[in-house]
Amino acid sequence: MSQQQKYAELFAAEAREHLAEMGRALVALEGEPGDQASLDAIFRSVHTIKGMAAAMGYDVPTRLAHNIESVLDELRSGRRTVSTDVIDLLLETSDLLEGAVEATVASKTPADPSAAIERLVLWRLADAGASEPTPRPEADAAAQPAPAAEPLRAGAVSSRRSDTSRLRVDIRRLDALMNLMGELMILRGELKALADQLGAESLQDAVERAGRFIGEMQAHVVESRMVPVWQIFDRFPRLVRDASRSVGKEIELEISGKQLELDRSLLDAISDPLVHLLRNAVDHGIEPPDERDRAGKPRVGRIELTARRERSRVVIIIRDDGRGIDRDSVIAKARRDGLLGEGEEPTDQMLFRVMARPGFSTATQITTLSGRGVGLDVVEATIRGLGGSVGFRSEPGAGASFRLDLPLTLAILRALIVEVDGQVYALPVTFTRESFEVEETAVERAHGREWVHWRDERVPLTRLRTLFTGGERNGTSTEGAGFLNLVGLEFGESRLVVSVDEFLGEEEIVIKPFDPPRGAVPVFSGAIVRPDGRPALVLDVGNLS
Repeated sequence: MSQQQKYAELFAAEAREHLAEMGRALVALEGEPGDQASLDAIFRSVHTIKGMAAAMGYDVPTRLAHNIESVLDELRSGRRTVSTDVIDLLLETSDLLEGAVEATVASKTPADPSAAIERLVLWRLADAGASEPTPRPEADAAAQPAPAAEPLRAGAVSSRRSDTSRLRVDIRRLDALMNLMGELMILRGELKALADQLGAESLQDAVERAGRFIGEMQAHVVESRMVPVWQIFDRFPRLVRDASRSVGKEIELEISGKQLELDRSLLDAISDPLVHLLRNAVDHGIEPPDERDRAGKPRVGRIELTARRERSRVVIIIRDDGRGIDRDSVIAKARRDGLLGEGEEPTDQMLFRVMARPGFSTATQITTLSGRGVGLDVVEATIRGLGGSVGFRSEPGAGASFRLDLPLTLAILRALIVEVDGQVYALPVTFTRESFEVEETAVERAHGREWVHWRDERVPLTRLRTLFTGGERNGTSTEGAGFLNLVGLEFGESRLVVSVDEFLGEEEIVIKPFDPPRGAVPVFSGAIVRPDGRPALVLDVGNLS
């Protein structure tokens, strides 16, 4: 890769952050036209992009940024006031600026910005005192591209970076480092097993010391991949604003937990599912203003996007105060399609599974936004493919919420290792709450399945041996006294208890991709290599019930 290409990628990464900040701040400014902080933030972002583009010799982004900056200067000085029209204009031209940045960095020809620049110039001159003839955009001397400067220096990328303690690293290098770290962890386990087998005390001490250093290295590698979730969350106020206007609704989005950090690969992967859920909330969750008036609700609907840390996982919740799902319509269609039996009263989580089936929808009209159910199969498949789970709740007239439970990182997890029918499996600790024993006689049978009492609640029981082999019993104690070895699991808003034959302990595991054979039970999310060199399958907790 040439030096110019390296600088171009650096410029693009910085510009994307500033463009995301612009979108967020523009939506905030529309809601509070007197918010000087948002206006200043927009101006700083545009000014920085202009300076970087000029330093790189990029003509179109420089000209666009300069003319946007001129409009913002009118607003900052108080000569013009913030209105919906100017917000629309700035959002549209910021989209053009983003396209120009991406095209330029990719060595493609950006779209001609002349029409957009002319609109910006016309807006600046469109006041009662403007009597001069409208100049052509090219006549604006300040809008001309700056002379090509020295290549952009890594230490002078952004005026926001006043220290040198941050360094941008290509994600591919971090991926390669993480893969090597995973192999090193597998080797650590093999060495420990070999040292224990040989019984050499000096070798065991050396392996233990090496294990500590490898553990510290692993923690640093994982930390180097962590980025704050605001990097994608800041795009969503603009998305909700545009989507709500397209369907004639008034909606505000409240975001909390933006500083929470998540693995870069996970963050990229959950962007599309979050977009699906937000668009669903806008289109089918929140009611139109008149309907909310009749229901005694505020005209402005509310969507909350929250990120928080819970134990060894990250939880992201999207909640709206709309109408909730139409349970009767969903249940009726599910029964017509043979997905629910007559007389069966499903829980919210069961309804989500029905709605998440590909092609399932109760919508009678197609819109430009996703319907409640359209796209949920993508959401569930993506989140579960990441080793997470989706929880769902709905209250008629009060709204609905989706809860995404995710691991902190994709590659290295702690897992409870169990044995079932002579085979070894891994249960991610992210979802395991505790292990315990109950007598076989404590198992209850109702509604066509088995249940046990766990933490003062009756929870469904899944016998893994039955699930895997079709056997009739599972998990007796070593004395054969009729006890079940159980693991209590929590995922999303759901609880489940599974029975196993034996607990083998906890291990740090490196998950490898896994393609199950055709016809296999769809309850595996990956594979691992254990310290003895033998493989084991990782159980997909969300599919065990």
